[in-house]
Amino acid sequence: MGWGVVVYAVGLLAGVTLLTWKVGEVSGARELVYLAVGITAIIAGRTLHLSQWKDILPYSLFWMAEIIVLDGLVMVPQYGLVVYQDASAWIVYGIVAIAPLLAPHFRRSYDLPSVT
Repeated sequence: MGWGVVVYAVGLLAGVTLLTWKVGEVSGARELVYLAVGITAIIAGRTLHLSQWKDILPYSLFWMAEIIVLDGLVMVPQYGLVVYQDASAWIVYGIVAIAPLLAPHFRRSYDLPSVT
């Protein structure tokens, strides 16, 4: 359950920070939130230490479901169900589902010392 909450917190913090600094209306602000969420999701995927995207998929889908539920708990009481009509929310959900699948491509490969 931990990584879904972490990814949600990073996305929420990035969004609130941009709004606080009045950067939320500037072109590219949403993309910064998407980037923060994507990087965090890839890090989450790397922590699984799995080498195939098929093995990571159940985790990433669970994290996406967690974020949808967290939006329901945190955002819906304030803004209503319109939260789920916002395209950027669904983009974030998609990023959370897909970005961790790229984790095997971002793994460090250490060269083992040669014995010969």
